[in-house]
Amino acid sequence: MVRDVSIDIQPDNAAWYYHHPKYRYNCAQAMVKHFGGSEADISGMKKMGSGRAPEGHCGALHGALFLLSDNQDTHKEMTEKFAQQTGSPFCRDIRKINKVSCQQCVEIADSLLKKIQIQP
Repeated sequence: MVRDVSIDIQPDNAAWYYHHPKYRYNCAQAMVKHFGGSEADISGMKKMGSGRAPEGHCGALHGALFLLSDNQDTHKEMTEKFAQQTGSPFCRDIRKINKVSCQQCVEIADSLLKKIQIQP
């Protein structure tokens, strides 16, 4: 089954941008694009996919942390909840565990970011 990649659809999840034929964004870029990051921010995330984010974090997680305020408690909450669902915050470990795909990591990071941003 091929997913709909029409450019006229308004995506409801950052995973829509992940490897989209038009955008070809990596996981970190997909997160930043979906949540309204600038073109400079999106471009800056190009180097953060495939386990190249700082500390080896998953790029989707890195993109989400980039989008959050600099509140360390929020970063910790995001990282912990992401790791609970993926098995680890680190790309290499996630791939080794093989519990979720890269696209699923983007979906998880998207969902968690929305929940964390909504909290009072």
